[in-house]
Amino acid sequence: MPETKTFWYHLVASFLGDVGVVWQSEGDTPSIVSVVLPRTDISTAGRIRADYPGAAPRSHTNLKETCEAIAACLDRARVDFPLGCVEIDRCRGFQRRVLCETMRIP
Repeated sequence: MPETKTFWYHLVASFLGDVGVVWQSEGDTPSIVSVVLPRTDISTAGRIRADYPGAAPRSHTNLKETCEAIAACLDRARVDFPLGCVEIDRCRGFQRRVLCETMRIP
């Protein structure tokens, strides 16, 4: 039987609306798998539950810094994003190259 993955999400309030941080955990280590931007036609939580069935709202201490950085960035503050919880291996090809290059920009 294939292993089913459990996903959780945390909503970050912003002037745009709620931004969703979707994550999963291996042991005590959270891993961000998606950041969901708000839309006008569906709530962020509803969109997350549609894309990640069974996802439930939950916070994790190790995600606090990343969620605060997202909120600050959306408030137009200069931010150094902590990437320890970001699952960059999910990105492929061009997307991964772009992300890796933009991380090098001071």
